[in-house]
Amino acid sequence: MNPFSLHDQVALVTGASRGLGRAMAASLAQAGAHVAVNARDATAVESVAQSLRNAGGSAEALAFDVADEGAQTAALRDLAARHGRLDLVVANAGVQHRRALIADKVAARSARARLVAKAVNWRFTLPITERADAPAARRPTR
Repeated sequence: MNPFSLHDQVALVTGASRGLGRAMAASLAQAGAHVAVNARDATAVESVAQSLRNAGGSAEALAFDVADEGAQTAALRDLAARHGRLDLVVANAGVQHRRALIADKVAARSARARLVAKAVNWRFTLPITERADAPAARRPTR
């Protein structure tokens, strides 16, 4: 048995359209997880999901802004309805600004994205991950 196998596990990776998020999504898919790839840009996340599928993994695109509580809740509900479980979450999404944070509005948006994402992720995903051990939980379809 491979101790690093994630076969039949469902994972959500936020901020997965590029960089570390994309690399983590690829690693999880390679380990056997079904990966829900998240970022705001629907085209980018579909491209990443397709590249994971082309490499033999199981993935789906899940475009939403983690700072939008309503969008995040709806997307996570849909994910749970499709798979009946969520085994792990990589909360990688963030806001990046290449210039110094001068305006309070920019700093507030960045802080809100981090806080809302973590609060909604944990509040919503904890019950789903707890149900993952239930016998009635469905496994992802590939």
